[in-house]
Amino acid sequence: MRLKSCGRDAVVGACHIRNRGCWFGRTTANHAFTRIDLGVVIAITMALVILVILSLTGSGNSKLPKPNVQTVQSLQCLENLKRLAAAQLLYAEDNLGKFCPSYLDYDSVALSNIWMGALANYHGRTNGVWLCPSATNTPPKTYTGTADSPWTFRDRESGATTQGSYAINGYLGLGRNYKKPKKVSLKMSNVFHEQSAVKRPALTPVFCDAIYWNCCLEEFDAPPRNLYQPQGVVLAPGAFKRVQTQFIARHGDFPAYEAPRELPSEFLPGAINLAFVDGHAETVQLENLWTLYWHKNWDPNQVPLPHPAPR
Repeated sequence: MRLKSCGRDAVVGACHIRNRGCWFGRTTANHAFTRIDLGVVIAITMALVILVILSLTGSGNSKLPKPNVQTVQSLQCLENLKRLAAAQLLYAEDNLGKFCPSYLDYDSVALSNIWMGALANYHGRTNGVWLCPSATNTPPKTYTGTADSPWTFRDRESGATTQGSYAINGYLGLGRNYKKPKKVSLKMSNVFHEQSAVKRPALTPVFCDAIYWNCCLEEFDAPPRNLYQPQGVVLAPGAFKRVQTQFIARHGDFPAYEAPRELPSEFLPGAINLAFVDGHAETVQLENLWTLYWHKNWDPNQVPLPHPAPR
C-alpha cells in the first residue's frame, strides 16, 4: 500500500494538514491533540479535583478521615507502658528475678527507692515516659491525679517532685525488700515475690493508667462510682487501702475530661491501658479488669458475675 499524497502542506508521518488530514490513504476531518488542548484538559481536571475536595470539607462537615486525637494519645500511652514493662523485665534479670520495688519495701520514700527511680536506668528516660498524653492537664493540689491530670510524687529527702500517670501493680512491687511490718491491707500471700511466680504473664498487669503510682485489685473489690478521680481509695501517701486507682475512664468511650463523676448505673464505661509481664500492652475496658490475674492466687471463679456493683 502506498501512502497517499496529502498535498503541499502535508506533514510526513502525521495526519494533520491545513485543509484535511490523511493516514495510510484515509482522510479525516479531526485534528491532532495539541499542547493547548492538553493544558485545557489538565486545568479542567484540577478544577474538578478542587471542587470535590471542597465539597467534602465544606460547611464544617468533613467526610475525609481526620486524625483522632484520642487514638494518637492512646497509642503513645501504650508505647510508654511497653517501655516501662521492658524496663521491669530487664530489672528482674539483673536482680535474680525480683521485680523492682514498691516504696512500701523501704523505710525511706526517696524516688530512688521506688519504681520511678529504680527503673530510670533501664528505660533510658528519667521523665516523660511516666506520663500519658491524655493526662497532661494541670493537676489538682494533691498527690493524686485525675483521669486527665497526673499524680505528683514528692521525694521526702530532696523535696523534688515528679509527675506521672501510671501505677505499678502492687502485687509485683510489694515485698521486694520488706524491712518491717507496715499497715497495709494487701495479702502478702498474693504477692509475686519473683518473676517465676507469675504463671500467666500475658494476663498479669505490671503497669497501668492510674491516678496514683500504685494500684491493686482483688476478686471481690467493688469499683468506685467516680471514674474521674476515685475518692476514698488512698488515705495518705504510703497507705494501701484497696488502692483501686486504676478505675478511671481515661481511654475508650470519650475524652478523659468527660470521665463520669457519678455513675448512673453499674456498667463501667471507658478503658485504661495496661502493660503485662510478657511485655505487651493493650487497652482494656474497665468492665473487663476482673478477667486479668492481678495477684499470685487470683481465682476467676471467685469473681462475682457480674462484677461487684460500684460503691
